[in-house]
Amino acid sequence: MPLAAFDVGTVRKLFEDSSLLDYYQKRLHLKNTLRVTAEGDQIPRLTYPRVVRAGCDLKAEQWECWNKVRAKFGITQTDIPDCRRYEQADWESAIVYPVSVVLTDTPQIKAVDGPVFCWATD
Repeated sequence: MPLAAFDVGTVRKLFEDSSLLDYYQKRLHLKNTLRVTAEGDQIPRLTYPRVVRAGCDLKAEQWECWNKVRAKFGITQTDIPDCRRYEQADWESAIVYPVSVVLTDTPQIKAVDGPVFCWATD
């Protein structure tokens, strides 16, 4: 599902990414996944489950692929997630992992601790 954040004063898009559909959040038993908070500096922070293409097949390439994914997206979890819904081998994996973004003029996506999931891309 596309996800975007806008500055309401300027109506300028600050940020755009992909997150999970509500259907998948329920299926994975995830609650309160999309949150907007503000620290002491009052700058909004968006936390959500990010969905990305791994660029490799976690089911077939396991550790080699997982190490690439962790390095590329800054995921700290060391255990390979249980990949689901693979009907055949050699499919690129989709990865879902929790992130936090400070919504400034130059937002930066940062992986945070939490569950990581994967499945074959459709």
